[in-house]
Amino acid sequence: MLILVVTSVAATGGRLLIRGLNTDTSSRAVFVIFVLVVPVVLLILLNLCRLIIQQWERRK
Repeated sequence: MLILVVTSVAATGGRLLIRGLNTDTSSRAVFVIFVLVVPVVLLILLNLCRLIIQQWERRK
C-alpha cells in the first residue's frame, strides 16, 4: 500500500510538472507547492497511522 501511495504522488507530481511546462506559470506554482508540501504531509500521516496502530496493539 505504501508503494501505491508513493507512486501515485510521484505520478501526480510528474503530471503537474509536464502541465506546468506546457502552459502558464500558475501550474508551475502548483507543482512547486505540491513538491514542497506533499512529503511533509505524507510523513505526518504515516506517523499518525503508526501511532494509532501502536495504541491499538497496546490495548489488546
